[in-house]
Amino acid sequence: MIRRRTVLNAGSGPGVALPPHYEGFEIVHLDVDPDNRPDIVADVRDLSGLADASFDAVHLAHLLEHFAPWEVDVVLAELRRVLRPGGFVEVRVPHVEAVFRAVLEGQAIDGPLYESGIGPISPLDVLYGHATTVRDGNAWMAHRTAFTPDSLRASFERADLKVELVRPTGGMLYELCGIARKPAEAGAVSTDQSALPM
Repeated sequence: MIRRRTVLNAGSGPGVALPPHYEGFEIVHLDVDPDNRPDIVADVRDLSGLADASFDAVHLAHLLEHFAPWEVDVVLAELRRVLRPGGFVEVRVPHVEAVFRAVLEGQAIDGPLYESGIGPISPLDVLYGHATTVRDGNAWMAHRTAFTPDSLRASFERADLKVELVRPTGGMLYELCGIARKPAEAGAVSTDQSALPM
């Protein structure tokens, strides 16, 4: 019997869809907020309720920037632990290097940089979190760190994850996509790599 691949959608929020390359995966949603009705209610900094090597992939969309820099290492260590050998983590974070470049080229720091599902986003929103959302009482949405391609690579490397790609997400200038893999153990059967968006 062929085992179905599983992906942990960490910080899943209220039903955000995964990219198409996860078609065929069994999706397990994890979120700290029970109101989002995830399969697992947990803080991604402490996944002690999940067994080692239990997922083929982990997906995080706009979650890492909500942690302090030293907590990023804690989160990635936990994600590495729950990955099977050869499994991968996919991270989407704001691309602050591109935002800084836009500001240096004349973009107003508090003016609209791009449109999102929650309205216009300014460079200040990218750096500190969506101001309206934070103002309206959702302090969790504040940003506590930021990423450039080099700093995201370094975060993966500190977690002993092998970097496969770090680049702007296709069609999204101000978002970085990073993918890194847990090394396969000697003699272990590695996770299928066909899902990677290369």
